[in-house]
Amino acid sequence: MDEIECELKELRNTISKPGNDSEDLRIRKAMIVLLTAASEQSTDIPHLTERSGLPEEFVAGIADKMRAAGEWTEAGIDRRRCLYDDGRLRFLFLIDQALLALGEEGLRTYTEDTGAAGVGTTNTSNHREKATIVHALCVLAFATECGTNPESLAARSGIRIYLIRQIADRMRGAGLWTDDGVDQSEWSDASGEFNARAFFSQAQVAAGLARRTKTDVGYDYVPVAQESDGPATQPEQVL
Repeated sequence: MDEIECELKELRNTISKPGNDSEDLRIRKAMIVLLTAASEQSTDIPHLTERSGLPEEFVAGIADKMRAAGEWTEAGIDRRRCLYDDGRLRFLFLIDQALLALGEEGLRTYTEDTGAAGVGTTNTSNHREKATIVHALCVLAFATECGTNPESLAARSGIRIYLIRQIADRMRGAGLWTDDGVDQSEWSDASGEFNARAFFSQAQVAAGLARRTKTDVGYDYVPVAQESDGPATQPEQVL
């Protein structure tokens, strides 16, 4: 079983568990469709619906966006784009593709009143906006390229800087970001394979949905209720 099939098995297991945040769940389902397309070498909607086990309407929406972006063609998809030369899964590439498939590319192109991506002033309606899993996944990925400085991340990602500062404060508080860069030690398992579960758990910390706590054998990711001015929300299940 290669990396694509292994990740598909893991994702199918995680979406079957209760308590996942709806936005997190959509990203994981999009990843299932994308990996199924790569595994089956097909972009045929009925075939992907059958093989992924997801609703045809959801699969068709993914397919429409990927074709509009020029990522999918009638000829299929090049599965090699999902893998490094040594066969390891390009997980950050997959997340980027999943965000594109869900129509989230606008996160990279926000502009504010100043005209500078992500670094302008915010209007009153945006002050209560919270950083989400989508923001967190983007920012964590970009931080590996340009460091943890919020201004640099805003310029690179296009995400509003006050959301990036929320994420940066949480990541620094968890000991995962420093002035020197990003602690990626948990992103790989003992065999050197990418640890998708740890990456998602850290994104949940960045979004304020979990806390990283030290144990006798390492660290745990503990779900917390997301802060809200309305009724309490269901805590995120950390996988």
